Amino acid sequence: MISSEVPHLQVAALTHPGETGKNNEDRYAVAPLKQESSGKPVLLAIVSDGIGGHQAGEVAAQLTVDTIVKHLSLASGRNPLPQMRSAIVEAGRAVARASREAPERQGMGSTVAVAWIIGERLYTASVGDSRIYLLRQGVLGRLTTDHTWI
Repeated sequence: MISSEVPHLQVAALTHPGETGKNNEDRYAVAPLKQESSGKPVLLAIVSDGIGGHQAGEVAAQLTVDTIVKHLSLASGRNPLPQMRSAIVEAGRAVARASREAPERQGMGSTVAVAWIIGERLYTASVGDSRIYLLRQGVLGRLTTDHTWI
């Protein structure tokens, strides 16, 4: 992938800590790119939320976002679903390593939702209860299923 200055789609992002008054552990990234081989415009959008009640959720969320952006920015985009899976697995490993390295971070974790738009195709992946919705012709539909254990 090649970094691009302007996304080919209109993008807006906003976070909110919710009504519980908790620390805002949301982290996100929007990365406009171009596919190196074809020149197709690419947009990578990620949102991650630290798992509530766990230590260092904001650290886990930022590490998740950073790892996935780095991994997918280096990917070809020719086989997006396995590349997304690999990026998410690597982010999980990075969070686990960071959790083991510092007592104040033990047990940290985060959710993640990834939308990777290559040309006119949308690819999605999620872990946890961060959701992805699609708004098409005035109808809002949920694309992901929550993975909450509680």
